[in-house]
Amino acid sequence: MAVALPLPANALADFAAAEPHVLLPGLLDADGRTALETALAGRRAAIGITVPLAEAGDSIYWARLALALSKSGVIGNGNLVCCDDHLLTLWLSEGKLLDQLARQQFAPLASLSLRQQDRLTQTLGVWLETSGKAAEVAERLKIHPQTVRYRMRVLERVLGDQLHDPQSRFAMELVLRARRLSEQAARASSLPDAEASLTDQPPEVITN
Repeated sequence: MAVALPLPANALADFAAAEPHVLLPGLLDADGRTALETALAGRRAAIGITVPLAEAGDSIYWARLALALSKSGVIGNGNLVCCDDHLLTLWLSEGKLLDQLARQQFAPLASLSLRQQDRLTQTLGVWLETSGKAAEVAERLKIHPQTVRYRMRVLERVLGDQLHDPQSRFAMELVLRARRLSEQAARASSLPDAEASLTDQPPEVITN
């Protein structure tokens, strides 16, 4: 695929690859991003993390993950996504060891039904984000504050000291945020691809 990009003389490009990419030297400032968006002419692309040359493969990996999340609607508002703007989301979405961490943190819930687990962990996720404010949790989940308090009493009984241990609370919040991102991506991917009829070109990966 031929792409007309105003590349610096010291840039490296491979447009013949299944996932075309460009290695750009140094940082890309706001003017550089604008120039790239113009040159890409509406094609979807991602700017990888700035790394030493020997770690360029890592930058491409994160850029490709950012592209996938952009296509599913999880991150980004335009066609050009910058990894540096979404580091936490990328890390949580990467998935390595998250399943194991989830099993470790929520093993005590295994005896409950899947429906109960879902309700309790959904409530717990918002409770952790709101620092335990029952009224705010109830408003966000559209349930009664008393329901929130009841669910938290169940969680206190089942999880015990985990709810009061900072390390466990942090781990549980990471797992629940990652699950939410995964669910958002799954919902988005189930929708018709509005862009499919516009282009059959593969996405470009711009990494620096």
